[in-house]
Amino acid sequence: MYQGLQSADVDLYSSTPRSEFETRYRQLREGFDQPMTRFDTEMAFQKFVALAHQAHTRIELTIRVILLIVQRVEPGFRWRSPWWMIN
Repeated sequence: MYQGLQSADVDLYSSTPRSEFETRYRQLREGFDQPMTRFDTEMAFQKFVALAHQAHTRIELTIRVILLIVQRVEPGFRWRSPWWMIN
């Protein structure tokens, strides 16, 4: 993931020094010492990518992950499909 981020963004280190990225990447890898849910994994990646402080540098989230985020913030939230989607 980090190599892809480096090759895709020429200004990756414009807001956050490379040394900070390297330190945080090492911490991220060391933090994967036990099983994690997909949600927790994607959130960890998202936080790492956010170090770039650039809107175009992001990880695309699936609708399922977006709903999990919303449900953590608003526990009573219920998804209702729009008329054009079939469950």
